[in-house]
Amino acid sequence: MVSYTYSDAVRRVAGVISVISAPVHLLASSPVVIYRWLDGSFESTATLERDLVELNQRHLVLQTRLHRFKALEAENQRLRKLLGAVSDVSHHIQLAELVEVDLDPYSNTILINRGTADGVTSGLPVIDEGGVVGQVTRPGLFHSAVTLVTDPGQGVPVQAVRSNLRTITFGAGRDGQMRVFYVDRNADIQIGDLLVTSGLGGTYPAGYPVANVSQIQRNVNEPFMTVWAIPAAHLDKGTKVMLIFTDHPSAERNPGSGSGSAGDSERD
Repeated sequence: MVSYTYSDAVRRVAGVISVISAPVHLLASSPVVIYRWLDGSFESTATLERDLVELNQRHLVLQTRLHRFKALEAENQRLRKLLGAVSDVSHHIQLAELVEVDLDPYSNTILINRGTADGVTSGLPVIDEGGVVGQVTRPGLFHSAVTLVTDPGQGVPVQAVRSNLRTITFGAGRDGQMRVFYVDRNADIQIGDLLVTSGLGGTYPAGYPVANVSQIQRNVNEPFMTVWAIPAAHLDKGTKVMLIFTDHPSAERNPGSGSGSAGDSERD
């Protein structure tokens, strides 16, 4: 791990190995892919029609919420203009799929079918429809390893939506839970509180769901509470995730950054 972090030669060798191992991942995951294809082929027409109706209903609900979010975004932009503030960060996403091969049953990592050939870099945030999944830790040419938020080495700066309490979460291992650290015993936190990314630390953009508080233990002899949370992301199911790419337009417009023509290209 130390050699991979500090040696370009080792990273190049790892990239070559990931290319060689791509057919192995494809072959290992092919039984599951074939089974799902066969299972879907035998579904009845009635089941498909029922699913279509449910999806249409969900689409209407999500579309309604999207209109509301657009209105809030427009209002937020108006307030920024009134305050003289300019948003300096924009995001775009890229879809990816899980490679269904568990290389190490004791690690909190997954493989996705995106790599450096797709612009993936180390530290890139990964989310799904529920919330934050984790971040890319070992990008390969065509596949990348993503360390989940349930890994004990993964810390995520978060903020409680209800009380605006700022804290940090760490994974608790294979049991699928997370620990919320440094919560004062008199802090305003409740079971069920939604924790979202605070934007601090520079890895995860602000506002993405991370976890829901599930258990709180107060001890009068300790300065901090023991708080547990359940990840908001669907870590144990689903095959599709999204990579979040962050752009910094203000840095591109900075003449001192060596890209003086960036402003002209934006106007074009």
